[in-house]
Formats: sequence, structure tokens, C-alpha cells
Amino acid sequence: MQTYQCIDCGAMYDDKNKPSNMVCKLSTCPGQGLTGALIPIQTTGNPNQGSGPSSPPPTNHQRELGLCILLMDASGSMGDPAFGFEGNCPPSVFDASYIKSLPNLTDYEKNGLMSKRQQVSAAAAAAIFGLESIAKPEDAYISAIKFDHTQAQMFTKSIKQITTEFATAMDFAKYLLKELCTLNGGTDITAALKMGKSISEKFLQGSISAFGSSYKALVHSQYIETRSETIDLPNVRVLIYSDGEHQTDYFGDLYSPFAGSFPDLLMGAFIGKETDKGCRELKGILSKCPRHDHEQFFLIDKPDKVATLRGIFRMASGSSGFCPKCLPNQQR
Repeated sequence: MQTYQCIDCGAMYDDKNKPSNMVCKLSTCPGQGLTGALIPIQTTGNPNQGSGPSSPPPTNHQRELGLCILLMDASGSMGDPAFGFEGNCPPSVFDASYIKSLPNLTDYEKNGLMSKRQQVSAAAAAAIFGLESIAKPEDAYISAIKFDHTQAQMFTKSIKQITTEFATAMDFAKYLLKELCTLNGGTDITAALKMGKSISEKFLQGSISAFGSSYKALVHSQYIETRSETIDLPNVRVLIYSDGEHQTDYFGDLYSPFAGSFPDLLMGAFIGKETDKGCRELKGILSKCPRHDHEQFFLIDKPDKVATLRGIFRMASGSSGFCPKCLPNQQR
């Protein structure tokens, strides 16, 4: 039976008592039902298969791991036409019978048109499957969190585990889309960022025991021209995308818990128009790339940005860049 551990309080769960949203439910947990993500622990079987990080065999050195935390908007508006342009909305790449089996469909999706959540699912799956040939895919992890006004952990798996579990990128895209369709509420960006911050901090501290007792974040040295110094960049990224406004009236102020840190590991993408209020808000809480002094922000506002969307997911999962000026290397 699969076991899971809360990254905040260490509480253990199994398949029988785990919360449906994979967030610790104990009243004594410091995460208070918000940041106590449950990470699956693999205790038996092939370490490159299964549903969660595997504890490594005894070794005299630490495993060097990379981690991408995807904060995936699953609010109701993500069912609207891709790119926000009804006239340009392309047909769905998913087969009609599969789409009809999903909950919370919008009229656009029922009519066979591509929605924003469909576009994101396809782009993320294609980008992640494109990384299966990287060196040590078993040491590059992705932790995916879906959010609306709540947060739910979808999975924490290595690239190797994902490409082993799912036969094709389309199979993985269908899994992502089904998960994203289960939520359909408002938008609380701050709470999602808090969960991302909690996971990233504990990973950098080496305190997530589900990854084993001997691991550390892979670090790259990078010369920063704007500072005239070489700094260590951990192989950790947090990517949030959204298509709407943070609902301040219901959930309090929008802010980034990553603000003030250097390097700031948070990147953001907005799916919509540059003139949208939500676009200005998200861009306003992001820092600048330590390499290029450019905002760690991406705008997905028209159909020819599909390649950009795939590049963002690939760059975040490979933890090799921060901003649009870093992106061309990934697109090549």
C-alpha cells in the first residue's frame, strides 16, 4: 500500500486515509490545511516506477535532484476558449468521446473547441515528454499543484516515472486535463504561491524525507553580468500560470511569498490579454531574471504563442532559465 508524508509536520497517511486533495488535514499541522502537501513514499518495487519519489539505496554521496513545482490554474474560466479569442479558437486536439467524459465542461468544449485548460494540458505534456532524453531523468522531479480557491496536489514524480507510467504525451495530457477539470471555482493565487514556497523551501533544506535521507538540490554556478559576480543557482523552479485576477475581496491581498529572495525562483505566465487586470497583477509580483534583468513573466495572448507555452514548461521542468530571454535555448 502506498504511504504519504506531510512535508510540514511529518504525519503519515496511506491510500485508505489520505485526504482527497493530498494536503494534510491535521489541526496541529503548521501548514493549516494550506501548505502541508503530502509527498508519496515508495517503499517497494522498481525505484524508477510507482507513484512517488523513491528512497535511494545506501550510498556514500548525496543524490543531486532538480525540482519543478507547477502551480496550475484550474479555476472555472480556464474552460473558456484558448487565448481568449472566440473567433480564433482552434478545434480540440482531444477526441470528442474523451472530452464528453469530463466534468464541468463549458459550451465551447462541448462544441469541440480548444479551451485554455486543454491547451495547457497538451503543452505541458509535450514539454515534459520532450525531456525524457535528458541526463538522469530519474533525478528531475515535477510536483504539480492544481488550484482555484483551494489547492490540491496532483502528483510528485520524476520525469522518468512520468514517461514510464504514461505511454504517450497524449495519455499524460488526458490525465492532466481530467485533473484540471475537477476544480471549477474562483482564483486564489496567494494561497497557491504559499504552497509552492513551502515545498521549495523544504526541498532546498533537504528535509523532505520522501526523497530519501541523502539528497540535495542540484546547483549550477552562473556568472551574473549585472552583479559582476558568480552565484549558485539551485535547480529548482516554481511556475504559476493563471488566466484571471486574484479575488482580493474573498481571499485577501495578492502578494508573492518569494519576494525579496535572490535568486527568486518564481516564474509566472498569464493566459489572456496584456490589458487584463489579472495580467498586470501577476506581472507586478514577479522579480527579474538574475541573468538578464528581465521580468520572470510570460504572456500567452495569441495562437502563435503555443511554442512559447511549451518552452516555458520545458524550461521550468529543466530548471535552466527564468525569463523570456532565457527561452530561445529551450525552443531550439
